[in-house]
Amino acid sequence: MAVVVPGFEEHEWAEDELQVLTDRGLTTIATHLDRFGRVRVAVDQNEQRWALKAVDYGSSELGHIQRLLDDPSPLNHTIPASLVPCKNAVIILMPRLHEVCEMKWQSLHEILECIGQMIEGALYMQDEMLSHFVRIFLFIISPAS
Repeated sequence: MAVVVPGFEEHEWAEDELQVLTDRGLTTIATHLDRFGRVRVAVDQNEQRWALKAVDYGSSELGHIQRLLDDPSPLNHTIPASLVPCKNAVIILMPRLHEVCEMKWQSLHEILECIGQMIEGALYMQDEMLSHFVRIFLFIISPAS
């Protein structure tokens, strides 16, 4: 018999969770981006892509994201996000980012700034005792960076 860790079981998106997309004019373009079915990618009317993740109430992940979103530290490079409460879960709504290797760099300064922010972010997560897995080509960044 398989052991199921809370927060790591298959997630069925409820009607009120899907309504979060509709209310914001989002259309799902990809589902099941993680093995638990919690992450979706949607697009708005302006063709901007959004990532949505369903997180259970009381999960340590929800506590961590709330703490990160509230922390004003200049080393905190957390993705801006909205937390939308639903009946059984909170939907984290954030802009869809790009992988570093997909970026079209305009200058050496941009590249160095990105590397600096990656290092600051990794140090910040270490100082906050948050787990992280660093693989340079899997870093994702905002196109506005």
